[in-house]
Amino acid sequence: MSISIKTPWVRPYLCDCAEIIEWLRERLGKHPLAKRMIFPLALVEDSSRAIIEAEDGEEFYAVVDFYQIKGGWKVRVVMLPDRASVQRLIDDTHVA
Repeated sequence: MSISIKTPWVRPYLCDCAEIIEWLRERLGKHPLAKRMIFPLALVEDSSRAIIEAEDGEEFYAVVDFYQIKGGWKVRVVMLPDRASVQRLIDDTHVA
């Protein structure tokens, strides 16, 4: 099943992914996801949210919300069980 990316989500360019992964890990800080092999599947246009997947082929998806607070970043991670859940999230935010 292919995931259809719709606004406000954008698919990152492959040439930018290493930089995006580094950016994600900095903001994740000590969260366990920071140590996993992750790949950015989609980003919200203003970079406040990202959908990530496992880089190693494992079926693993999460949506990560970033909030800038005084002195750093607050991160909220919600695990998504499968690709269909990822597509529903994208569709729901597209409609909203």
